[in-house]
Amino acid sequence: KKAPKGTPVFYLNGELSPKELKDLGCAGFDYHINVVRNQHPDWIEQAHKLGMKVNIWTIDHAGEMLWLVGRNVDFITTNEPLALKYMLKGLNGNACCKGKACHKQGKHHKAKAARK
Repeated sequence: KKAPKGTPVFYLNGELSPKELKDLGCAGFDYHINVVRNQHPDWIEQAHKLGMKVNIWTIDHAGEMLWLVGRNVDFITTNEPLALKYMLKGLNGNACCKGKACHKQGKHHKAKAARK
């Protein structure tokens, strides 16, 4: 059975750039954090400029969550959803995360909380 027309396809393997994925008709990528953090950190911004979505997996550490939220990824796959939820609330001023990592130049910065 085929997926319904218009079903978004995300690529998982990690070796194709956002431009290559766009040319293939993908809606975005779903890569392990090591691909974007260690090899291609610019791919997040490139994907967004191409109108694509970005999902990164599997993020269970607060430092990685903060790094990704700071780069406005669209989706974060985690085994620690409550930790991510509370961290996002703290970044948006609804709660305090009480950590220096969530502050930029002495000001509490805002992050996109609308995660799907």
